[in-house]
Formats: sequence, structure tokens, C-alpha cells
Amino acid sequence: MKLLTHMIISILILSILALYGILIPSSVFSLVLGLIVLCIGSILPDLDLELDKHFVKQEVKENENNQEELVTKSFRFHRRLLHNYVIVFILLLACYLFYQMNLIIFPYFLLFSIGYISHIVFDTFTKYGVSLYGTEKRIKGLVRVSCETDLLILFILSIIVYFLIIIRVYLIL
Repeated sequence: MKLLTHMIISILILSILALYGILIPSSVFSLVLGLIVLCIGSILPDLDLELDKHFVKQEVKENENNQEELVTKSFRFHRRLLHNYVIVFILLLACYLFYQMNLIIFPYFLLFSIGYISHIVFDTFTKYGVSLYGTEKRIKGLVRVSCETDLLILFILSIIVYFLIIIRVYLIL
């Protein structure tokens, strides 16, 4: 999925939480800071994609016809290093501990975790999947990533948020 898609999904999740009285910002500053932290969390798992691009190694080897060909070797960090459920577990555990210790940073860490975890969960539904614990073993879905797929996912989530707003409004009245 595209980075913008992950950020919008995180913001939609935050909207649902705010709609039901969870994580309501106390000021404009906390709202802006919270959105920044949420978006950073939602795009951070793709940092390993940049690592993958940086550590690409190219070698010239001879093929079976004695011709030289360029062979690209990659360390394949993407969706292994930062896209795994061990990190999700660590984030959930840290959220629980920060909440128990009543740390002032807790709401922002929770927002960061929501962004990060939503990224991992939604990438789980793609054909490439997400690593269980940083190895080749993956949980894979059926969705092929494309701009059209991203738009469809955002459209469906927007409709869900719309209906949740309608339900919430009628419950208040």
C-alpha cells in the first residue's frame, strides 16, 4: 500500500476513536502533535524499504552462455525487519506499561502505536503479507496492491466511518 493510504487509514481510525470519546485532544497543539505522531507511526514500517534500496549489491557474473550479466542481490529487509508481529506485541506491551505508569507521553505513544499497528494489519491483507517474527514465514492475504485497490479500501473505510458517525449522532439524539 502507498504511504498516503496508510496515513489516511490511521486518521480514519483516530476519527472513529474520537467520535466515541476515546483520545479527544485537549488543545489544537495536542491535536496537531497527535496527528504528526500518528502519521509517523503509520509510515515508519516502510523505512525498511529504504534500507532495502540502500543495501542493494550488484555483481557481474557469467551466465551459462559465457556472457556477463548484471546480478542484483538485495538483503531484503522490506517486510521483514519492521513489518512483523513481534514489534506489534512490543508496542502493545509498552502501551499497557505506559498506561499503568500514568506517563504523560502515553496518549502520543498510543497514537504512534495505532499508526504503526494499522500499517502492519492492513499490509497483512496484501499478497506479499507480513513477517511473523522477522523471518521468511509470512501471513499473507489476497489483496494485490495497486492504486485502484488503495482507493477501494479508502472508499470502504470512509463509508464505514460515515455510518459510525450516523449511528453515533442518532444515539446522542
